[in-house]
Order: sequence, then C-alpha cells, then structure tokens
Amino acid sequence: MIIGDTTYTNNYFPDREVKIPHLLSNNIPTNADHILGRDTELTTISEHLRQHKPTVLVNGIGGIGKTSVAAKYMATFGNQYKHLAWLTVQSSLEEAFTNDIALLTSLDIEQKVRQLIEKQRLTDAFKLVVHQLNTLDSTLVVLDNANGLEDLMTYKSLFDTAKCHYLITSRAQPQEWTVVPIDALPEDEAVALFRKLAPLVQTTDEALKSLLSKLFYHTLLIELVAKAVANAGFSFEELSSMIQTKFIHDATLNEEIVYKGKHGDNYDNEAKRTKIEEYIWLIFSNVKDLGDDAKLILKGMALLPVAMPFDRTFLKEHLALFEVKDVVPNLSLLVEWGWLHKEGKGFKMHPLVADVVVKHLNLNVSFAEVYITSVAELIGYDDANPRHNLFAINKNKPLADRLGYLFFEENTEGVSELLDKLGYLEANFDFYQKGAYYRERALKIAESIFDENHAIVAERQNNLARMYHYLGKYDKATQLLEMALSSDFKNFGKEHSTVAERQNNLAQVYRDLGKYDKAIQLLEAVLASDLKNYGQEHPYVSMCQNNLATVYQKLGKYEQAAALFKAALTNGLKNFGQEHPNVALYQWNLAEVYINTDRKSEAKILLQQAYQYFLKNFGLTHSYSVNIQTLIADTE
Repeated sequence: MIIGDTTYTNNYFPDREVKIPHLLSNNIPTNADHILGRDTELTTISEHLRQHKPTVLVNGIGGIGKTSVAAKYMATFGNQYKHLAWLTVQSSLEEAFTNDIALLTSLDIEQKVRQLIEKQRLTDAFKLVVHQLNTLDSTLVVLDNANGLEDLMTYKSLFDTAKCHYLITSRAQPQEWTVVPIDALPEDEAVALFRKLAPLVQTTDEALKSLLSKLFYHTLLIELVAKAVANAGFSFEELSSMIQTKFIHDATLNEEIVYKGKHGDNYDNEAKRTKIEEYIWLIFSNVKDLGDDAKLILKGMALLPVAMPFDRTFLKEHLALFEVKDVVPNLSLLVEWGWLHKEGKGFKMHPLVADVVVKHLNLNVSFAEVYITSVAELIGYDDANPRHNLFAINKNKPLADRLGYLFFEENTEGVSELLDKLGYLEANFDFYQKGAYYRERALKIAESIFDENHAIVAERQNNLARMYHYLGKYDKATQLLEMALSSDFKNFGKEHSTVAERQNNLAQVYRDLGKYDKAIQLLEAVLASDLKNYGQEHPYVSMCQNNLATVYQKLGKYEQAAALFKAALTNGLKNFGQEHPNVALYQWNLAEVYINTDRKSEAKILLQQAYQYFLKNFGLTHSYSVNIQTLIADTE
C-alpha cells in the first residue's frame, strides 16, 4: 500500500461510504533512515505482534531511544498496515485519544466526540475512539510518552482485547504486559551513531567505544555530544580531555543521588537519569555558548508539553511573549545542535532536555507569569455560558497540565488562578478528587498572598466547596461556603451577583443535607437578586428557578414547584435550544411534578421529549434512559 492512499470501509457507517485515510493522525514517521540500529528490538516487537498479542510496551529510562524505536518500527512496517496513528500522551490516555482532532476527523467522529465531551462524558468519548479504531482492518497505533502507570493498568484489558495493534512507549514498568526493554545502545551501534553525526572526528573504534562507555552508551547523550563536537570542530583528543576533566570528575556527577520518585522510574533508573541530566547540562554549558534568543527559545519550549511537536506559526506567537526576536533561524540552530528535534513541520523538546532547561536556565515562575495568565484564560470554562464549548476548551488542557506540573508549589496569583481553573476542568469530566486536589492548592496559595476576607480568597473557598459538595463532603463544603459568603457580604453587599452565586451553592448543600427551610430562604434571595441583576430570561435565572423548584418539590409544594419548573423550561429553550442537557433536566423535573399531581398525560409528553434526548446522547441502556422509560410506563 502506498503511503497517503485511502481505504474504504463501511464497518461502522452502514448507510454511507466513508473514506478512512491511511495516515489517521499528523506527524507520522514514514522514513527512519536517520535512526541507526535497534534491529533486534524491532524484530522482537514484530514477532510479538505477529503472535496476535495486540499490545507491546517499549520500556526504558528517559532518552534511551524508546520513541526512536517506535518511529523506526512504524516507518519500517507501516506499509504492512492499512491505517497508522501516532498519539503523544501529555496528561492521560483518555485526553490523548479525544484531543487529537486529526484522528477524530479521519475516523469521521469529531462531532460525536465533541458532543460526548460537552456532556462531560470523557471516558465514553475515549471508548468511542478506541471502538472506531477497532472496527478498522489492520491498524497500528503508537502511544508515545505513556508514563502513567495507573492509567496503563486501568485500561490494560481494553488494550489486551484490541483488534488493532498498539505500540506503547513508557518509562513505567507495569506487570503482566508484553514488554520489549530498551537498554543502552550496543557498542557497534553507539559507534555508528556517533560517526554519522560527527564524521570528521578521527579516532579508532576502540578509543571511541571507551569514550562512549563513559556516556552509558545512552542514545540522547551520544547524539548531543556528537552534534556539539561536530559544530564546535573539536578533535577527538580535545573531546576526550573535556569529558575526562569536565564530566567524569565533576562533583555534581558524583554526589549522592536523592530519589525523587518522578517519571515512573525506579531508584536505580532515577539515579542514572539524574546523572544523565547533569551530563546534558555540562555538554550545554561547556561545548557551546548559545545566544540569548536561543536560550529564551529553550526556556519557552520547556514551558510547553514535552515530546509534543509545535509548528512555527504557534511557536512564533508563543515565543513573542518572551520577546524572542529571531525565532526561525534559532529554531534551526537548536535542531542542528540537538537541543530540539524537528518532526515534520513541527519542533519538539525531549523531556530530559526540558528538565535540564528548567533546572539550569532559571526557568522560574516570574519568567512564565504572562504565559501562565494566558493559559489560565484559555482553559476558563463557564457551563452557564452557551458560547463556551467544553470540547474546544479542553484541547488547551495539556498546556495547563504542563504549567501545573512545573509551578504547583509556587505562591503566585497566576498559579492560583491556573490551578483553580484546571481543577474545574477536571471536575467537568467527573474527576472530582483531582479537581479538589488542584483547588485545595489554589486556595492555599491565595491564603498565603491575601488577607482572609479578600475577594479572591472567598472565590477560591467557594470553588473548592463545589468540589467537596460533589464528593459528598458536606461539612467541609458548608464551612467554606459560609466563610466565603461572610467575606462577600463585606466586600460586595447583599444584592451583588457574587453573593447570589455563593448563596445558591450553599443552598444546594443545605438541600442535600435535608435543611430545606435554609435552602429555600437562600434560593429565594438568589432568585430575587438574579432577576434584578440579569433579567427574566438569563440562564442563571432559569437555573435558580429549577433549583428552588426542586426544594419545593421535596416539601410537597407542587404548585409552586411546577410554576418554577415551567419558567425554567421556557428560559432554557430560549437560551440553549431543545437539544441541551439543562432542557432535558427541566422537562424531567416538571414531569415528575405532573405525575405527583395526577397530570400524567402532560407528564408523558415531557418525559418522551426528554427520553429522545437521553436516548440519542446516552444510549438505550444508560441509567437516565432506563429511569425515564420506567416513569413513562407509570404514566400509562
């Protein structure tokens, strides 16, 4: 099969012919001539996959060559598959599958995935993508940088039963997987790699082997040293002397290594990794002094998700935040020296290089402040705003994940804002524990910066309380909301929209605690405030009407509940349209009131409308669909 041609399939499109391309995603390697050796590993991977083992995990420490092996396998054996996909994991497997627009477009499921994500069903969206891949014939998927052990184990059974082949690169070492270990380069391959990158260095193979052994025969180290020496014009004797005097006897490389437990490595691998990072820095600092713009580019690139390629257009805009003048020529220079890699039209930084840049080039929170603020704005999501698209916003989450990893412990307002919004984004995919983790830190940062009654502290208290509410931690949620409300009364006055928001959230907790009188008192105040501040037809008004109606319903005040549910439904249809979850919810709630008041024919109409929405978006066996079917039967 020729690269770039098209396969026709009707496996999951019975009503139409759909063209599914050979290359399902971007940045797929089709030529591996620059990757030397690793033939033994490639043969082992091929044999495993031919034995109908759908998943092979390529394992080894950072920089050892896992991604290169995967790339060479895909380039070498890709013409034996009808379809190829390459996904780089930044935060989770679910997001790697559902955020790749090229893949979703190729599978003709972008709209379906978008709808599922907008309904906060990330896991279902992920499983849909995996299902569609499995319906294709002869497909190879590479998952690069999948270092989350828990993530891998969660979906092991899904990969074990896959129809397509998965080749996963990971520093994690999960048990019971088919693993192909990637160790140091064999001597001959290490020599061949060095000579290819530094052809003018004259020496014997034995002398070169002795030198490279001091670099652990580590792929990335050999590449960096060879490229640096080739560009600096050093002789072999000068290189040997530099490694002997600068590297081997350097105090940093011989100090006790403290295990940090990062990156999925065990103790021995972490120790070696730390030494390798120091080697990389010493190569950087002793072989060539790059210009200021080049160093700014390295720092700017280290802020981005590692191992993910970014094109020049994006990088020009991104690096403009740090006042880089000559972006394009310096990108080419950094590729030439090995500090960046070029992949198709994109540029990416190796995770080990990124760690070295963070550690040694003073990549601090002050440098990143403007960028942190920019990313916080990108991931800001308001579920009451019809113009906000959760699918589109979530595509930016890898940017925020990287910054959260780098600056989690920093006490700045920007980091607090970023973590707070990142926590809410997690919660919108039902990851409430992770959402609480981010928002707890966001509140702690705010408390360290501002006084206890500051508006930002109150906002963080409110937002963390929402996570605790979702997790059933009602006492903690109540305590935080009461503190936030007290501060907001002082800061804004009783009729401010912020006060109404806090009262609404506190009322929801009171309702779930069975404190209905307190809930009604607060919600009536919220409704009056929202009507005054926003007007009759605003989404906040309809949401408050619905919330107040649910409490009236629990108290058996059906007439008052029905009037509010009807008003909420009318507003919801105007603001969101027929096919929105809020509308289906209002229909369902109003129908239950009608059932309670013997208006079953009216209830049936509403339930059937809501059922069509849930059937279309959640499926026949989902609990929502099943429960509504039961209610419809009760109206007969």
